Amino acid sequence: MQQPAPDDFVVATGQTCSLEDFVTKVFDFFGLHWRDHVVIQPSLLRPSDIHASRGNPDKAAKILQWSVRNQVDDVVRLMCEDAISQH
Repeated sequence: MQQPAPDDFVVATGQTCSLEDFVTKVFDFFGLHWRDHVVIQPSLLRPSDIHASRGNPDKAAKILQWSVRNQVDDVVRLMCEDAISQH
């Protein structure tokens, strides 16, 4: 990707996903229930923490002609499969 000037681009699915949903999907991939393995400490929560996240890939699509090929479930699966292959 050669551009005339450096720039920042968001490469994302464009889908909204809460952190809890994302974590649930990851643990489900491994056949686990996240609540059995994660301890939430309310004292560490910040009011500014985002509850759901979504990246907007429009700029990358427009300037780079990049297009979304994977949805959130695909990204989770690919990340988990890669983590397994690294061990």
